[in-house]
Amino acid sequence: TAVERLGEVIADLRRSGRRGRDVHCPAHEDANPSLSVAIGQNGKILLHCHAGCSSEAVVAAAGLSWAELSGETSRSDPAWTPRGPAIAVYAYADELGETLFEVCRTAGKQFMQRKPDPTSRSGYTWKLGTTRRVLYRLPDILRAAAAGGTIYVVEGEKDVAALVQAGAVATTNPGGAGKWRAEYSEALRGAHVVVVADRDRPGYQHAEEVRQSLAGIAASVRVVEAAAGKDAADHLAAGHRLSDFREVAVAPQASQAGPAETPETLPAAVRALDVEAGEPVSWLEYGAIPAHELTLLVGDPGGGKTSYALKIVAGKGAEGLTSLVISEEDPAEVLRNRLEAIAVGHRWDVGVVLRNVHILALSGCQLSEPRWQRHLLAEIKRTEATLVILDPLFELAGVDEDSNVAQRPLLRFLRELMVITGVTVIVLHHFGKAVEGKRKPDRVRGASAWFGAARAVYAIESRDDGLQVECLKLSRAIRPAPYVLERTVETDPENPGIWRSATFHPRTLRAADGDLAESWILEQITREPLTTTELRKLALGTGRSREDLAGALRRLEASGRITFDPGARGAKHWRTATLPAGSGKVDQSTLPTLPNLAPAGSGSPAGGCPTPFRGAGNLAGRADTDNDPLLGDELQRWRKCQHTVDGSMPPRPWRQPGDLVYRCGICEPQEISA
Repeated sequence: TAVERLGEVIADLRRSGRRGRDVHCPAHEDANPSLSVAIGQNGKILLHCHAGCSSEAVVAAAGLSWAELSGETSRSDPAWTPRGPAIAVYAYADELGETLFEVCRTAGKQFMQRKPDPTSRSGYTWKLGTTRRVLYRLPDILRAAAAGGTIYVVEGEKDVAALVQAGAVATTNPGGAGKWRAEYSEALRGAHVVVVADRDRPGYQHAEEVRQSLAGIAASVRVVEAAAGKDAADHLAAGHRLSDFREVAVAPQASQAGPAETPETLPAAVRALDVEAGEPVSWLEYGAIPAHELTLLVGDPGGGKTSYALKIVAGKGAEGLTSLVISEEDPAEVLRNRLEAIAVGHRWDVGVVLRNVHILALSGCQLSEPRWQRHLLAEIKRTEATLVILDPLFELAGVDEDSNVAQRPLLRFLRELMVITGVTVIVLHHFGKAVEGKRKPDRVRGASAWFGAARAVYAIESRDDGLQVECLKLSRAIRPAPYVLERTVETDPENPGIWRSATFHPRTLRAADGDLAESWILEQITREPLTTTELRKLALGTGRSREDLAGALRRLEASGRITFDPGARGAKHWRTATLPAGSGKVDQSTLPTLPNLAPAGSGSPAGGCPTPFRGAGNLAGRADTDNDPLLGDELQRWRKCQHTVDGSMPPRPWRQPGDLVYRCGICEPQEISA
């Protein structure tokens, strides 16, 4: 509300010692903060609206008085506290309903405890001292427990109020998390207790402490958490019912009861000389992915992160190592198909690879939930996994991805998991939107805690010839240079979504860029001769540098694949090379007539092969024998099909765009065999 906002700003100024701050003015529609709030030298509140609203109008719109705003509430006013007016007062009473003490909540979320004191000017003493502590709403709690009813135990009075409004019996202990006392448990004897844990580490610890304290006292104890938000109030405010709370067993983050640690039991520092010498770092992928630690793969959606991870998984499976792949992005059938295709392409034993990979796909996994954390630990132990893939982070985390506070408990869990089980964890995560001038490490989406916690971070980007891999961070060794995983995928002719074979071969970035530049130049000058300057202009915006083009032109010219015609002022008009007679280029007019070998009823014309086609790259559906560079000197490399006559190539050979295999109409869709 406007009251809380303005009150919180003033409380924050007093607490921090700052002199002023700009906020939204409550007296008019204020898209940009136009109300300056400051504390004068005499401690009074100064208000100035730059849109022209008077101070009186601002105070009235906030629903406050000048006395309330300035913290000048009379000490005789029950709302007065040493830290500003209370916006809520919670009374803690004994079994007979007599007030023992009160908790006051200010607009600045300060909680003050006081007890009645007739001798004090304000009527209260702001120290409880030896005052008896009891549960909130104790008379109601005792009646519900005596009847064997259900009682909710939460972490604050605001949550109690929300649950009571929803029709439940609820209580909390004074002081919130970490302040539970053993004597509080007796008031809940015989009740069915539901402990609602706040969704953070202190909340889970507190819930576990309460659960243990009630063992053998309460008729039953369940630990639950909000289905939305952090606590019970958020859960109900989001429209959820009491029955919608999610079950939580013993939280992995919760502290375990045990003997108190003393300086004698804590570990002592060890001299470096006394540390046993050995191999300090072990590797899952030598020099790239540290074993038993966290690695982050980041990239744009659809950029090849999953393919890169599955290539690692399949390779480790072929070596006999077990992996666990947890995916909320792809179904198990797709993951299996990709793994099988990678094994086929790399000539690994498919059965061995598939036996060593376990998949948990589209299961609704939420790693922020303790039940899923326990399940993941159990699955790692059951499968004896050495590698765990989590894909993608934003689907699996289950908490605010922009909040470091929310993400750190999950990171702590993964660290504990790696220590306990010895697994290596690879997490797949997305880049945020690309912004000009923004570094790749700064593009990692969400909380920065993940980049900081990972021992290795790799950016994966898709390109025409495969995946570009760039190491953004490697804490255990010198970062390797960027490289390209050249990817070749053979798909099912009937369904391009099914992979039959896939290979990934590393190449240096320079070599891969050079090949792409060569292919691009050949594609451009096949249409018409072009000068170096014209090629540079066409290359603008394609990511190809002047150096890439110059190197590619030199290599193409040296190999005889291109030549040039001299132009004005020494310009070179590059074109594909014209081959000498007898070099292998086919003269279609000299080929003998072929018999009609097509099956009856195929529609093939008598006396030769059916009209061939090239595919999407040639709208006319014919082989461009005069301008296609692959029908020049390189044609002699392609094997002849079974329908050749007198050792000559069949008429009008054709190929699909990107194919390095020529076909004839009769052989279609089979490849020309060796």
